[in-house]
Amino acid sequence: MSWDHLEYFCLSVNYTKSGGKEIYNRIAGWAFDHNHIWKNNISLGSDGSITNGSKWKLNNDGSGQIAGGNISWNASGSVTFASSVSAQWTTGITTAQELASAMAFGKMLYRDPTFWKGNNSTGVYNNSGNGMVTVTRQQDTSAPNDSKYVLKIQTNGTASPGNGGFYFGTACSSRKVLVARIIAKIPAGRNICWASNNIGTGGSSRWLTSTAGTGDWKEYVYKVVCGTSNFSSTHFFYIDGAQGTSAAPLVWYVAYATVFDLTSTEKYTTTIDANGIYTGTVKANQIIVDSALVVGGSSYNGSISVKDAGNAVKVTLDRTGITAVAGKIGGWTLGTSSLAASAPSSGHRIVMAASGYIYHDNPSTGKEYWALKTDGSAVFGYGKISFAADGSGYLANQNIKWDTGGNVTMTGTINANAGTIGGFSIGQGRIGSTATGSGSGGGLAIYNDLFRVGNTISYVLLGANTFPASSGGTCAAGRIVNNKVNSYMNNYGLYIDVKNGRRNYGVWSNAPLVAPAAIGLKMKKIYFTGSGYSIDFSDSNVFCVYANSTCNVNLPSASSVASMFGYSSLPSDFAYMFTLFYSYNWGGHINIMNVRNQNGGTSNYGMERGDSLTLLCCNYPSFHYQVLNYNG
Repeated sequence: MSWDHLEYFCLSVNYTKSGGKEIYNRIAGWAFDHNHIWKNNISLGSDGSITNGSKWKLNNDGSGQIAGGNISWNASGSVTFASSVSAQWTTGITTAQELASAMAFGKMLYRDPTFWKGNNSTGVYNNSGNGMVTVTRQQDTSAPNDSKYVLKIQTNGTASPGNGGFYFGTACSSRKVLVARIIAKIPAGRNICWASNNIGTGGSSRWLTSTAGTGDWKEYVYKVVCGTSNFSSTHFFYIDGAQGTSAAPLVWYVAYATVFDLTSTEKYTTTIDANGIYTGTVKANQIIVDSALVVGGSSYNGSISVKDAGNAVKVTLDRTGITAVAGKIGGWTLGTSSLAASAPSSGHRIVMAASGYIYHDNPSTGKEYWALKTDGSAVFGYGKISFAADGSGYLANQNIKWDTGGNVTMTGTINANAGTIGGFSIGQGRIGSTATGSGSGGGLAIYNDLFRVGNTISYVLLGANTFPASSGGTCAAGRIVNNKVNSYMNNYGLYIDVKNGRRNYGVWSNAPLVAPAAIGLKMKKIYFTGSGYSIDFSDSNVFCVYANSTCNVNLPSASSVASMFGYSSLPSDFAYMFTLFYSYNWGGHINIMNVRNQNGGTSNYGMERGDSLTLLCCNYPSFHYQVLNYNG
């Protein structure tokens, strides 16, 4: 015994009595003898058994017990559970049975549980309605589903209840059993919670799984048993714990979510849609097999085939797929090398041939409405539209054609309010740039009442009114503007080159020409020899005359003058002024005969070197020549 009254080491032969106490061999408080070692309730027997009173035992034959004897087993491995243990065990079994029943026999209400196509009818659950909770469908290659799409649910601020989440809002009705199954990744330390509107009088609900988040993917299942009246909607899910913020948002993910209705079934109905094929129980009386159906066999190993009355195979399903040479699919008739649909009452037929030829025709009339041909060409509208394989074609019964080079030929009317033609823009009521009758604009502009071409300083206007507003109401159908700065050369407003006609005129007008000046640049020579002469007033109005002798000159008659100016006869108001001057370096003498003088009488005017005579040819009051000026 030590100074602190604790026994650390004691040896004796078996045990002896010392007063009223038994003395054993001991080391550090553990007693031992030739059969076992023990301290308090813990005992290690020499036969290999270990016990802790009645709490647990491990016997040397392999039998034993734990949990205060509530769980025991024999050497053969048979386990016995006390009633208290059995209750907890059967709860787990019941939970598994309920989930298995839901998935095997219940009707899946929301048919896209892994979010292949969208959010599977889920919505954002946030009674605050402030946009702080978002549900986003996104890809996640680590998701434990087949689609690799998940719903990311994020809370950035105040939400209710808890941090908000998502909901189905499944409608409740009398005694419906609605089981929600969710596979989610929820942060550790938080729980998924269920909320609901009224599930009905006498209804009940509970979790079939743990609700704790693990930071990894985990399954969560909730069961609702609806009551008998006063129904609303159910299955709203949210996360508890500290509120997510914009700086530290709460984020969790859902890889699978749907609701099963255990009181509905999909038996006897096969549904085929984008989500898969859903079939309930198939009974023997739903399948009829006759001699036309061949399953397997030496010729059709691993296949199912259907024959006709002549024992010819029409449809085969084997490891390579489906082969069908007769029958119908959605109203389309199968042939050995084509697929066709027809409407006998109208005569219309559409054929898809194995060669790649697809066409719509009327077999009774031989009329082809449209066709997609094997060479890549196509025709439509009884052949009025064609797209050739080489890229050429036509539209509108060949009124619009194009060749392989992109050259287009069009017959008919073109109506366009916008676009371009050869680089010229098309606007509302115009082709080319914008312009006005006052001269603004640039480039080419064609309106329905105005044509403009040129730039901003030199241009031509033709149209309803081309005078600027500053003209004070004056109207002109055409205007030529040339304001080009040209210090060393001439500027012309209009340059006219006319030739090769019997007579050529630069300008013809039935109205006066108004200008600061009219400058004549040429004259005509007339040589008198006494044997006749030729003069054409339309050539000029200045004539140089000379003669080789003395000649009397009679001026042209009224009909000759009319012919010179393209008249069949001279108008009554015709007048033409011209000047004759005699060449200063010629001799000779001419007399201009029968000219009205200043007194109205008739005179002859002689001309020789240096003389000039200005005359007016006039058809009022009758045709005559009137002297205006004479220097002789």
